[in-house]
Amino acid sequence: MILLVGVAHVLDMRKYLTGLFSEVAPAAIAIELDPDRLASLLERSQSDGKGPPGGKPAGTPLLLRVWSTVQDRLAADLGDIPGSEMLVAYQAAQELKVPLFLIDDPIRQVAPRLMSSLTPRERVLLLISSVFALVTPSRIVKKELANYTQDREAYVAAMRSQFPSMARVLLDERNLHMAQRLKLLSDKFGKVVAVVGDAHVSGLEGLLRTQTEVTVRHLVAEA
Repeated sequence: MILLVGVAHVLDMRKYLTGLFSEVAPAAIAIELDPDRLASLLERSQSDGKGPPGGKPAGTPLLLRVWSTVQDRLAADLGDIPGSEMLVAYQAAQELKVPLFLIDDPIRQVAPRLMSSLTPRERVLLLISSVFALVTPSRIVKKELANYTQDREAYVAAMRSQFPSMARVLLDERNLHMAQRLKLLSDKFGKVVAVVGDAHVSGLEGLLRTQTEVTVRHLVAEA
Protein backbone atom coordinates (compact mmCIF):
# COMPACT_ATOMS: atom_id res chain seq x y z
CA MET A 1 0.00 0.00 0.00
CA ILE A 2 1.22 3.48 -0.85
CA LEU A 3 0.02 6.60 0.92
CA LEU A 4 0.66 9.65 -1.24
CA VAL A 5 0.93 12.78 0.88
CA GLY A 6 0.64 15.98 -1.12
CA VAL A 7 2.23 19.07 0.41
CA ALA A 8 2.85 22.63 -0.73
CA HIS A 9 6.58 23.36 -0.78
CA VAL A 10 6.22 26.79 0.85
CA LEU A 11 3.96 25.85 3.76
CA ASP A 12 4.94 24.71 7.25
CA MET A 13 3.64 21.15 7.44
CA ARG A 14 5.72 20.07 10.43
CA LYS A 15 2.91 19.34 12.88
CA TYR A 16 0.70 17.75 10.23
CA LEU A 17 3.37 15.36 9.02
CA THR A 18 4.54 14.42 12.48
CA GLY A 19 1.03 13.42 13.45
CA LEU A 20 0.48 11.53 10.20
CA PHE A 21 3.61 9.41 10.55
CA SER A 22 2.62 8.48 14.11
CA GLU A 23 -0.85 7.53 12.89
CA VAL A 24 0.18 5.49 9.86
CA ALA A 25 3.38 3.81 11.15
CA PRO A 26 4.89 3.19 7.69
CA ALA A 27 7.41 0.46 6.92
CA ALA A 28 9.30 2.91 4.70
CA ILE A 29 9.21 6.62 3.87
CA ALA A 30 9.86 8.10 0.45
CA ILE A 31 10.40 11.77 -0.32
CA GLU A 32 10.49 13.85 -3.49
CA LEU A 33 14.19 14.65 -3.30
CA ASP A 34 17.47 13.52 -4.80
CA PRO A 35 20.78 13.36 -2.89
CA ASP A 36 21.94 16.82 -3.99
CA ARG A 37 18.74 18.55 -2.95
CA LEU A 38 18.63 16.72 0.37
CA ALA A 39 22.22 17.72 1.12
CA SER A 40 21.42 21.33 0.23
CA LEU A 41 18.33 21.38 2.46
CA LEU A 42 20.23 19.84 5.36
CA GLU A 43 22.95 22.46 4.95
CA ARG A 44 20.40 25.26 4.94
CA SER A 45 18.58 23.91 7.98
CA GLN A 46 21.87 23.85 9.89
CA SER A 47 22.72 27.41 8.88
CA ASP A 48 19.40 29.12 9.70
CA GLY A 49 18.05 29.01 6.15
CA LYS A 50 21.15 30.39 4.44
CA GLY A 51 22.77 28.79 1.42
CA PRO A 52 21.61 27.98 -2.12
CA PRO A 53 17.97 29.13 -2.45
CA GLY A 54 15.14 26.66 -2.70
CA GLY A 55 17.30 23.64 -1.93
CA LYS A 56 18.97 23.94 -5.34
CA PRO A 57 22.68 23.09 -5.50
CA ALA A 58 25.22 25.45 -7.00
CA GLY A 59 25.32 25.22 -10.78
CA THR A 60 21.56 25.32 -11.27
CA PRO A 61 20.64 27.45 -14.33
CA LEU A 62 19.97 31.12 -13.61
CA LEU A 63 16.28 31.04 -14.54
CA LEU A 64 15.65 28.18 -12.12
CA ARG A 65 17.60 29.93 -9.39
CA VAL A 66 15.37 32.98 -9.89
CA TRP A 67 12.34 30.77 -9.40
CA SER A 68 13.98 29.27 -6.31
CA THR A 69 14.41 32.78 -4.95
CA VAL A 70 10.68 33.27 -5.46
CA GLN A 71 10.00 30.12 -3.45
CA ASP A 72 12.31 31.38 -0.72
CA ARG A 73 10.50 34.68 -0.55
CA LEU A 74 7.04 33.09 -0.45
CA ALA A 75 8.12 30.62 2.19
CA ALA A 76 9.63 33.39 4.32
CA ASP A 77 6.30 35.24 4.20
CA LEU A 78 4.61 32.08 5.44
CA GLY A 79 7.19 31.31 8.12
CA ASP A 80 9.37 28.54 6.73
CA ILE A 81 11.88 27.51 4.05
CA PRO A 82 10.99 25.60 0.86
CA GLY A 83 11.38 21.86 1.27
CA SER A 84 11.13 21.86 5.06
CA GLU A 85 8.36 19.26 4.85
CA MET A 86 10.85 16.89 3.24
CA LEU A 87 13.22 17.40 6.16
CA VAL A 88 10.39 16.54 8.56
CA ALA A 89 9.92 13.26 6.69
CA TYR A 90 13.69 12.68 6.72
CA GLN A 91 13.79 13.18 10.49
CA ALA A 92 10.68 11.04 11.01
CA ALA A 93 12.35 8.12 9.26
CA GLN A 94 15.27 8.39 11.67
CA GLU A 95 13.00 8.61 14.71
CA LEU A 96 10.79 5.71 13.59
CA LYS A 97 13.86 3.71 12.54
CA VAL A 98 12.44 2.96 9.09
CA PRO A 99 14.32 3.23 5.78
CA LEU A 100 14.14 6.50 3.86
CA PHE A 101 14.24 6.62 0.06
CA LEU A 102 14.89 9.54 -2.28
CA ILE A 103 12.62 8.92 -5.26
CA ASP A 104 13.12 12.02 -7.41
CA ASP A 105 15.30 12.33 -10.49
CA PRO A 106 18.68 14.02 -9.90
CA ILE A 107 18.36 17.80 -10.19
CA ARG A 108 21.61 17.87 -12.18
CA GLN A 109 19.81 15.88 -14.89
CA VAL A 110 16.39 17.53 -14.66
CA ALA A 111 17.60 21.16 -14.75
CA PRO A 112 19.44 21.01 -18.11
CA ARG A 113 16.66 18.88 -19.60
CA LEU A 114 14.13 21.50 -18.53
CA MET A 115 16.15 24.45 -19.81
CA SER A 116 16.70 22.84 -23.20
CA SER A 117 13.00 22.06 -23.55
CA LEU A 118 11.59 25.51 -22.69
CA THR A 119 10.37 27.49 -25.66
CA PRO A 120 11.31 31.19 -25.91
CA ARG A 121 7.72 32.06 -24.96
CA GLU A 122 7.88 29.86 -21.85
CA ARG A 123 11.18 31.43 -20.79
CA VAL A 124 9.70 34.91 -21.01
CA LEU A 125 6.51 33.92 -19.20
CA LEU A 126 8.49 32.20 -16.45
CA LEU A 127 10.69 35.24 -15.93
CA ILE A 128 7.70 37.59 -15.86
CA SER A 129 5.77 35.40 -13.43
CA SER A 130 8.85 35.13 -11.19
CA VAL A 131 9.30 38.90 -11.04
CA PHE A 132 5.58 39.35 -10.37
CA ALA A 133 5.69 36.77 -7.57
CA LEU A 134 8.58 38.61 -5.89
CA VAL A 135 6.42 41.70 -5.39
CA THR A 136 3.10 39.99 -4.64
CA PRO A 137 1.87 40.69 -1.07
CA SER A 138 1.79 37.63 1.19
CA ARG A 139 -1.96 38.02 1.76
CA ILE A 140 -2.53 37.43 -1.95
CA VAL A 141 -0.21 34.44 -1.88
CA LYS A 142 -2.22 32.91 0.96
CA LYS A 143 -5.45 33.56 -0.94
CA GLU A 144 -4.10 31.87 -4.06
CA LEU A 145 -2.93 28.87 -2.03
CA ALA A 146 -6.42 28.60 -0.55
CA ASN A 147 -7.92 28.79 -4.05
CA TYR A 148 -5.53 26.08 -5.22
CA THR A 149 -6.76 23.65 -2.56
CA GLN A 150 -10.31 24.19 -3.80
CA ASP A 151 -9.51 23.29 -7.42
CA ARG A 152 -6.11 21.64 -7.79
CA GLU A 153 -6.82 20.22 -11.23
CA ALA A 154 -7.66 23.65 -12.65
CA TYR A 155 -4.33 25.07 -11.48
CA VAL A 156 -2.37 22.15 -12.94
CA ALA A 157 -4.32 22.48 -16.19
CA ALA A 158 -3.42 26.18 -16.32
CA MET A 159 0.25 25.31 -15.86
CA ARG A 160 0.05 22.80 -18.68
CA SER A 161 -1.55 25.41 -20.92
CA GLN A 162 1.00 28.16 -20.20
CA PHE A 163 4.10 26.01 -19.70
CA PRO A 164 3.62 22.73 -21.61
CA SER A 165 7.33 21.94 -21.77
CA MET A 166 7.77 22.61 -18.06
CA ALA A 167 4.77 20.43 -17.24
CA ARG A 168 6.17 17.59 -19.33
CA VAL A 169 9.63 17.68 -17.74
CA LEU A 170 8.77 18.66 -14.17
CA LEU A 171 5.53 16.70 -13.80
CA ASP A 172 5.01 13.95 -16.37
CA GLU A 173 8.55 12.61 -16.72
CA ARG A 174 9.33 12.79 -13.02
CA ASN A 175 5.95 11.28 -12.11
CA LEU A 176 6.65 8.30 -14.32
CA HIS A 177 10.05 7.69 -12.74
CA MET A 178 8.83 8.26 -9.18
CA ALA A 179 5.88 5.91 -9.72
CA GLN A 180 8.21 3.17 -10.89
CA ARG A 181 10.37 3.58 -7.79
CA LEU A 182 7.37 3.68 -5.47
CA LYS A 183 5.96 0.46 -6.96
CA LEU A 184 9.25 -1.32 -6.25
CA LEU A 185 9.26 0.01 -2.69
CA SER A 186 5.67 -1.05 -2.13
CA ASP A 187 6.42 -4.56 -3.38
CA LYS A 188 9.35 -4.81 -0.96
CA PHE A 189 8.12 -3.04 2.17
CA GLY A 190 4.34 -3.12 2.02
CA LYS A 191 3.18 0.12 3.62
CA VAL A 192 5.03 3.13 2.17
CA VAL A 193 4.35 6.81 2.81
CA ALA A 194 5.50 9.08 -0.01
CA VAL A 195 5.75 12.83 0.65
CA VAL A 196 5.60 14.74 -2.63
CA GLY A 197 4.68 18.15 -3.92
CA ASP A 198 0.93 18.45 -4.20
CA ALA A 199 0.98 18.93 -7.98
CA HIS A 200 2.47 15.43 -8.38
CA VAL A 201 -0.26 13.58 -6.50
CA SER A 202 -2.86 13.24 -9.26
CA GLY A 203 -0.34 12.03 -11.82
CA LEU A 204 1.28 9.55 -9.43
CA GLU A 205 -2.09 8.22 -8.31
CA GLY A 206 -3.11 7.62 -11.91
CA LEU A 207 0.10 5.76 -12.69
CA LEU A 208 0.01 3.61 -9.54
CA ARG A 209 -3.71 2.92 -9.18
CA THR A 210 -3.72 -0.02 -11.58
CA GLN A 211 -0.64 -1.59 -9.98
CA THR A 212 -1.15 -1.33 -6.22
CA GLU A 213 -3.42 0.06 -3.51
CA VAL A 214 -3.06 3.83 -3.29
CA THR A 215 -4.41 6.26 -0.69
CA VAL A 216 -4.14 10.03 -1.04
CA ARG A 217 -3.86 12.66 1.66
CA HIS A 218 -3.65 16.37 0.86
CA LEU A 219 -2.22 18.40 3.73
CA VAL A 220 -3.56 21.94 3.98
CA ALA A 221 -1.90 24.36 6.37
CA GLU A 222 -3.91 26.81 8.40
CA ALA A 223 -3.79 30.42 7.24
